[in-house]
Amino acid sequence: MSSEDFANRFQITSPCQEDWDSMIGSNQIRFCTHCQRSVHDFSTMNRKQIKKLIASSNGRLCVRYSSVNPRPR
Repeated sequence: MSSEDFANRFQITSPCQEDWDSMIGSNQIRFCTHCQRSVHDFSTMNRKQIKKLIASSNGRLCVRYSSVNPRPR
């Protein structure tokens, strides 16, 4: 399964309109002051990292995903 196919298996139920660039943090994880949660960038993670994050999230996870110029897996 390609990385794009893997990413397409997810459904975004509540899209957020907050600006990633205004959040403080790294390229992989930033803090959103609006919702007071950490936002993880799936575009910078491999499948194993994503699966581990999902497994530890207890169903509460904020993510960013961009398919533009994704990092090779």
